[in-house]
Amino acid sequence: MSMSKQDFVALADAIRQHNEYENMPKFTEDHLNTLILFCRGQNHAFMSGRWLDYIAGECGPNGGAIKQPKPRRRVVCEHCGGLEKTHGASCYAETQSRG
Repeated sequence: MSMSKQDFVALADAIRQHNEYENMPKFTEDHLNTLILFCRGQNHAFMSGRWLDYIAGECGPNGGAIKQPKPRRRVVCEHCGGLEKTHGASCYAETQSRG
C-alpha cells in the first residue's frame, strides 16, 4: 500500500516537532534526502520541494501560503469611548436617559 498525502504531512509534522526540541539533533539534509527517496518510492506523485518547504515552515501542508491570524478589531463606543463589547447597551441606555 502506498503512502497518501496525509501520510506525508504526518511525517513532515513529526520532523517539524522533532526539530523544535533544543537538545535533540536536527534532521540533516542527508536525512531528509533519504526520506525523500523513500517517499518517492511509495508514491510517484510525491512533491519533495513542497514537502521540504512545509518542514521549513515556508508554506502550509497543501503548499499554499501560511494563513496569518486576522487582526482583531476593537469597536469603541461612540458615546463614552469605552469598548462596546464590555458594556454595550447599558451605556447607550444611560446616554439616552441623560440626553
